[in-house]
Amino acid sequence: MPAVPGHADTPDARSSVEEAVSFLDAMSSAYPASGSPTLPQSYADELGLFSTSFVYDAALAVCAALAAGRTGLARRVGDGLLFAQDHDSTYDDGQLRQAYNVGPYVFYDGNPSPYGLVRPDGTANIGWQFGFLGTAVGDMAWPSIALVRLYAATGDARYLEGARKIATGGAWLVGSPR
Repeated sequence: MPAVPGHADTPDARSSVEEAVSFLDAMSSAYPASGSPTLPQSYADELGLFSTSFVYDAALAVCAALAAGRTGLARRVGDGLLFAQDHDSTYDDGQLRQAYNVGPYVFYDGNPSPYGLVRPDGTANIGWQFGFLGTAVGDMAWPSIALVRLYAATGDARYLEGARKIATGGAWLVGSPR
């Protein structure tokens, strides 16, 4: 594994980075039956948020995976961000919602939510149960940074275009509530 910039290249440092990236990989693969694309589950569910994935967390997972030399993991998460961006059930402005559902669960009221990030109709599974329907500057800034970094690492223009859509589209730029 490559050394992490700014850190000593010691066995302990390498081990810590490997453990952290392994955790990100596990959270990004938490629901294999839900298929792909997907995003990493943000919590191991101590907070009762089930299979919620916050876009901020997904973006940081991309940046961490790239820093650790795990381009495949970074691309998998980046592809999930692009899917969510391009498959919103309501908006086509290139923005992301605050969070998405990435695996099946049963809500507190007993209603099952059996889908991963991709719903049967092909739309992204937005975190509506918890009100994660909107977006904010940070929810857009971090995925933009992650997508630009993915473009820089891979040369894949889809990532640059995704960042460009975030930067140039959407009612959130002019202060309209979403």
